[in-house]
Amino acid sequence: MTHDESLRGVAAELYAVLPGEFTGARNARAAGFVRDAALSRAIKALRKPVVSAWVVGELARSARAQLAEAFAIAAELREAQEHLDAPALARLGRERRALVSSLARTAAEFAGDRGVAVSASVRDDVERTLNAAMLDEAAAAAVQSGRLIRPLEPNGVDPVDLTDAVAGGLDGVAVREVTAPARDDLAERRARREAEKVAREADRAASEAARALV
Repeated sequence: MTHDESLRGVAAELYAVLPGEFTGARNARAAGFVRDAALSRAIKALRKPVVSAWVVGELARSARAQLAEAFAIAAELREAQEHLDAPALARLGRERRALVSSLARTAAEFAGDRGVAVSASVRDDVERTLNAAMLDEAAAAAVQSGRLIRPLEPNGVDPVDLTDAVAGGLDGVAVREVTAPARDDLAERRARREAEKVAREADRAASEAARALV
C-alpha cells in the first residue's frame, strides 16, 4: 500500500469521527505511526472538517444507494444537455432539485442521530455541496469519498474548485470508477428518452388528427 493510499485509509476513519472528537482521534492515530514519520506527519496535518462537510460525509457513509441514484440522474442530465433535449432537461432538473432537497434532509437526520445539530446555514452548505456534486464528476467523487474538509460551491461553467477540499486527495481512478456510469446504461437511457419523445409526438399527431375530423 502506498503512502497516499495509507493516508486516505486513515483519513476515511478519522472523518467518520464526530467533529468534536476529531482532533484527539487524529493526534492519537498520528502517534501510532512511530515507524513511518512521513505518514505520521501527514496524518497530524489533516484538518478538522467543517460541520457541513462532515454532515455530507455522514450521508456518503450511510446512504450510498441514494447518492448513487442521485449521481445517475446527474449523468442523465449531462447527457440531455449535450443533446439539447429540452423535455428531458426540464424533467431531470426537477428530479435533481427534489433529490438534493431529500438528500439534505436525510443527511440532517443522520447527523442528528449522532448528536450533531444542523443549522439553517449548515443545511444550505450541504445543499450547495450536493448540487456541486450533481454538476461535476470530480465533485461527486469528493462527496462519495466521505473525506470532505469543506463545503463545495456549484459552478455551472467551470469545474468545481476542489483545492484542499478532500483529506488525502482524490486520484483519477477514483473519479472515473466512482462516478462515471456505464456507457451502456447511458445509451439505454438515451434510447428510452428517444422512444418517449417519439411516443409524445405520435400522441400529439393523433390528437391533432382527431380534432381535424370533428
